[in-house]
Amino acid sequence: MLFRAIMICLAVLMVGALVSCASEAPETQKLFTDAKQMWDELNRAFTLEKGQARIDLMGKILNEEWDVKIITNLEAYLKAAPTGKFASEATALLSEAKN
Repeated sequence: MLFRAIMICLAVLMVGALVSCASEAPETQKLFTDAKQMWDELNRAFTLEKGQARIDLMGKILNEEWDVKIITNLEAYLKAAPTGKFASEATALLSEAKN
């Protein structure tokens, strides 16, 4: 009986260790969240009315090469966490961004 209890505790600890190792580092998640934020802001830029705000935002997007950063961040995220928390969303967003 004691042996069975020890084995169950050991199994629970091993599963816990595997789950904690599988979680993404904050830096990895930041790759996705930064790309998503830039993507959302890029799309917002196209909905702004013509004027200085739109010109300024479009200039920032072009000068900082957000298109390249979005794709680079998403590819890096998917390489680091192919089955991560945001993997399916990152895959879809990457496909959309490349188009």
